[in-house]
Amino acid sequence: PQLSTSTTSPHGDELTRSHRTNPSAGPTILLVEDQEENQMVTVEQLRLLGYTVAVANNGQTALQLLATPTHTFQLVLMDCQMPEMDGLETTRQIRGQEAGTNQHIPIVAMTAQVMPGDKERCYAVGMDDYLAKPLRIGELRNVL
Repeated sequence: PQLSTSTTSPHGDELTRSHRTNPSAGPTILLVEDQEENQMVTVEQLRLLGYTVAVANNGQTALQLLATPTHTFQLVLMDCQMPEMDGLETTRQIRGQEAGTNQHIPIVAMTAQVMPGDKERCYAVGMDDYLAKPLRIGELRNVL
């Protein structure tokens, strides 16, 4: 079974977390996506692949969740176009925080942008892989 809860951060951002209640749930992925429909579809795909998912509605919320010691994520799926802080800037900040440490969380871009140079921009800020939207479960499985 799956539980979904919504809470509000001290900064007023809505944090939506979706957790599998199975104690042997798979690795946890942070999904950073501002569109609710995309969140629901991607969470379901990840759940079917055996992952536990936490959802952040924007880059600022993602940074807050990543900084919380009680959250351990194995990978970030990052939407590139979001309000407040886009995925490229969020990735720059994550990589800046990792500088000088042994830490490196894999970040996979999710974007509908398929123009020449878009992939390169994602890689240039430190993203590790790239998925075009709409996500297909087979492609998602291959990247994970």
